[in-house]
Order: sequence, then structure tokens, then C-alpha cells
Amino acid sequence: MNKDRLLKSAQSTFIPFGIFVLLLVPGHKMIAQSRFSMSVDVAPISELFRSRSTPKEFEPMNMPGFQAGSSLHFRVAPRWSLSSGLWLEWKSTKQVGTGPFTNLGHHSIKVPLLVHYQRTDKRLTPYFSAGLVWDKYKYSVYANSKPPRSITVFNVATDPQIKYLLGAGGKYQFNEHLAGIIQPTFIYGTRSSERSYQLSLQTQLVFQF
Repeated sequence: MNKDRLLKSAQSTFIPFGIFVLLLVPGHKMIAQSRFSMSVDVAPISELFRSRSTPKEFEPMNMPGFQAGSSLHFRVAPRWSLSSGLWLEWKSTKQVGTGPFTNLGHHSIKVPLLVHYQRTDKRLTPYFSAGLVWDKYKYSVYANSKPPRSITVFNVATDPQIKYLLGAGGKYQFNEHLAGIIQPTFIYGTRSSERSYQLSLQTQLVFQF
């Protein structure tokens, strides 16, 4: 009886410890590898915004800017993953309003919900993205550089807008814990009185947990 108890006690002690050791052994790294990863996202952007000024015409407005944020990725299959996160966006344009020397800064937040696919398991592989982007306008800053100089902050209440994203680029795996992704992306949004077409160069540094 004492031998049986000692054997059971040893098994209950060393089996969990053995599993823990196996997870740390390089040969079993796939067992310990998490499905989750996190990325730091940055992108220069250029958006063409068209608002309806007459029943048949849309007035174009080009707004370059910058986007930054972070995303959480979940691997659902060896080459498929999902991601969502938070992007902060800043855009600006000149010659808006009554004078030729005025500027308009536009600030918004975006929440993407995307599906990703990588073509191969090689270190360098084509990488594709598609999905929806929840876009919420926050505020605009109107600045007049002509005397008398003035700055006005607008915060117009608008409903969030769902936009559509497509991207195609490449992914480079530096090592098992770090990867880089660069892909041109296109985001399209539409409402009854406006259209927006946004191009960006989405750059991500991905950290595998």
C-alpha cells in the first residue's frame, strides 16, 4: 500500500512538471506556441472625400494624413487569422473655407475587423486582408493663417460609419516571435451625401506571444 501511494504521489507530482518541461523544450515549441499575437500599426494615408453639393455633383476634397494604432491577431488555421484593434487617424487639407490660406484638420478613430490570409509558410510570403472598418468622426480643427489668425474646433455629432477594406502585400517572418507586414490597402465608405476613397500603406510589426 505504501508503495502504491508513493507511486501515485510521484506521478501526480512529476507528470505536470514533465509537461511543463516539454513546453519549454525547443523541439516542442509548437505545443507552447500561442494562437494570439499583437501588432503595432502605422500607415501614411490619402483620402479623397466627395460631398454632394448639388443633386448631381460631388465636390472632391483630398486629405492626406497619418494613421497609428494597435491590433490583436488570432490564428484560426495555419495560414488564416482574424484581427481587430484601434486606429487613430489624423487628416488635413488646405484651401478650405472662405480664404486661400486656411487649413482643416480632421480627427477620427477606426476599429477594424479583418480576415487575413498568407499564401505560403515561407519566411517571405504574399499576404492579403479583407473586412470591415468601424469609422467614428471625433472632431475637426479649422485654422486660418491669414490675419487675424484664428483656430476653431468643431465637434459635429455624426453617426459611426461602416467602411470596407481590401489589402494585398507581403509578410516577412524575422523569427518565431517577430514578423513584419507591409500592404497597400483601400478603404471605401459611402453615405447618402458623401463618398470616401482612402489609400494607405499599412505597416505592421507583429509580436507572437
